[in-house]
Amino acid sequence: MKRSHLIILTVIIILLAGFITKWTMDRSEKNLADLLRLDKINYEVLDIDHNRIDNQQAINQLFTFLAKYDVKKMKNRDWDSNVSGLRGFSLHLYGDDEIVIMSLFEDRIHINSSFGPGFPYYHVMNGPVDMDWLRDFYEGFVQ
Repeated sequence: MKRSHLIILTVIIILLAGFITKWTMDRSEKNLADLLRLDKINYEVLDIDHNRIDNQQAINQLFTFLAKYDVKKMKNRDWDSNVSGLRGFSLHLYGDDEIVIMSLFEDRIHINSSFGPGFPYYHVMNGPVDMDWLRDFYEGFVQ
């Protein structure tokens, strides 16, 4: 009987350690490029505010820009859904059977992706995001 108790206790400890590790990593600060898996997914099309960009050089330029920012997951209740007074862009990334839909604001980001957990919200740790750069980028590639 003691051996079976030891095995059960060991399994519980391993599961608990795994859960705590995942929970901690999920809430740690991350680079936005890593979060979007920009180095692993070949994104071929970018859609900004419903305007399609399929120029790979432009997409790479945007990814270099996004890689400057670090984000940390927010609790859902901390996200203020009233974004009417905020400057922001809607970005959709398509590639390798993956889709990322992102609402990008100066100090927070909402990401929904086909490869990740549903509807996470993030605070930009080293923001604000340069909305003027994004506007210039957008105007330069969308006529």
